[in-house]
Amino acid sequence: MIDLPVNEPSISEENTMRTKNRQNIPTPAATRLTRRLLQLLLPLSLLVPLKTVAQQLTWQPTNGPWAGNVEDVAFDTTNGLIYAGTRENGVYRSSDGEIWIQVNNGLTDTRITSIAVNDSGAVFAIGHSTNDIFRSTDFGENWTIVWDEGNTAAFSSIIVGPYLFATVELGSGMDKIIRSKDNGASWDSVLTGDFHTLFSTKTGEIYAGGLSVFCSEDSGETWENLDLLRPDVTSLAVNDLGDVFAGTLGGLFRREVKDTTWKKIPDDLIFDLWSNTLAIGKSGQLFAGTLARGVFVSWDNG
Repeated sequence: MIDLPVNEPSISEENTMRTKNRQNIPTPAATRLTRRLLQLLLPLSLLVPLKTVAQQLTWQPTNGPWAGNVEDVAFDTTNGLIYAGTRENGVYRSSDGEIWIQVNNGLTDTRITSIAVNDSGAVFAIGHSTNDIFRSTDFGENWTIVWDEGNTAAFSSIIVGPYLFATVELGSGMDKIIRSKDNGASWDSVLTGDFHTLFSTKTGEIYAGGLSVFCSEDSGETWENLDLLRPDVTSLAVNDLGDVFAGTLGGLFRREVKDTTWKKIPDDLIFDLWSNTLAIGKSGQLFAGTLARGVFVSWDNG
């Protein structure tokens, strides 16, 4: 753990903290927030205790932040910190989920739609109103702009893999994925197309979803089209076996590593709805967040 800069809220601020769509593609709020909560579900027993197969999952609310809509959350596993990006009030930081501190110095856009933390503890946030990417290297205490796209584009997601990756939405099929190898100091474009979501695996592969699913095994240098004939991929997940799962507006699809064809997972009552966020559990279980139907879990690969 690290010693954080002293930034204690006043009693009134603490009490206040305690009491207080781009078309039809589910991007900033519901999709990313649910995805991050699912990704945090497994290593963070303090947020979501995972019990045995026979038991149900239990969810525990944290104490805030009470700052309007929370668009995204990210966890700094090195320093034990949680960051929350909100729609109107910028970024909040907590070490325990009980006390949240607003950390917005230098953040010229307080409508945050995506947030990520790398292994060194640097925090990256996307500002929706200004279309900027911000970086903090001191636990959110101070922010600087590392990418300014102006009003010509919008960002939909940012992830940390072997490098930093983000999607830039330019419209008319001219979206692109940008990459930074130097902690956000400089960026280059690695893939153009139409993209809504990104996913990075434990072993460093990067997956991008939009009009199809693309995969890069060399940190974004080259990409393979995995030929999912769907124009609406909104979420991705990959398990330890290499099986790829794609959530679309028309259901959930699986591509097993032993069989490179895509198969739609049987729907029953769930997946003809939006499966708009996915995550893989510590024991290989698949979590799917659906529109208006909650979160579902499968223990047998879907």
